This record gives sequence, structure tokens and C-alpha cells, in this order.
Amino acid sequence: MRLRETKIAVDRFLRQKACNLLYNRRAHSAKLTGAWTSGFRDRPGVYAFFVMGRLQYVGETSSVRDRMVDMLDTRHHVLRSHLGADWLEGTPYYRPASSKRQFPLHIEELLNYFIRTYVTVRITYTLIGRKELEDWLTRKHAGRLYNKPAKRGC
Repeated sequence: MRLRETKIAVDRFLRQKACNLLYNRRAHSAKLTGAWTSGFRDRPGVYAFFVMGRLQYVGETSSVRDRMVDMLDTRHHVLRSHLGADWLEGTPYYRPASSKRQFPLHIEELLNYFIRTYVTVRITYTLIGRKELEDWLTRKHAGRLYNKPAKRGC
């Protein structure tokens, strides 16, 4: 296959995977419990978080189940810290979270309520093309997502 034909085939593959992820997969409410996380497979895939129906974050992982477990703790998933900062910053006794420190307990509880109420996730399991699909989607939706396109070499 020629280089141009290969690029066209790869782009077609990524478009199909993106369409499948964003529109054809069932949206799961983010319940943030151990039972919720155990409902996901321990397989590689790409996930998309939506807040009030709007795409906000795309990620890839070698274990979807483990990545959903990370959503239970602000220190382990950047989406939680972004949502907390955007939606709860004016709350009394607010203090920013980081990879080493959670929000204060009352902010964490409000954040959990917000996520359970307004956030859904869609998953597509795939053994190949995870990083490429995440990168393609973050570039396509640049400026509208909490995460930024990766700076990967060729």
C-alpha cells in the first residue's frame, strides 16, 4: 500500500472508532462506587467523559477498569481536579487539589455529587490504535476539552 493510501485507511479507521465511541456506545452514569468500577472490563480502550452531554475529556488506557477506579480519587485523575476547580471554586473553604492533595472533604463530597449527577462516560475497547484515537479526538476537539493533544514524536 502506498503512503497516501495508508494515511487514508488510518484516518478512516480513526473516524469509525471515534464515531463508535462518541455516538454508538451506551453512556454509563458515573456512579463512583466499587460496584460501578467492577462493571468495566480490565482491557485496553479509549474512554470519553461527558458533562451535561458535552464531551469534556478523552483518554486512553491499558485497563479501563483501573482507570475508572482512578476516578474515585481526585489525586489520580485530572478530570476531577478540573471539574472541582471549574464548578466549586467559589465554595467556602475551597482549596485547589493537586496530584498530592485532594480537595477539602466537603468539596470532595460536592464534587462526587456533581459527577454522579451530571457526568457520563462512554468506552470503546480496542487493542490497537488507542493512543492514535485519543490524539485524533483531542486534536479534533482542541480548546473544548480539559485535556490537550499529546506532543508525540513520529
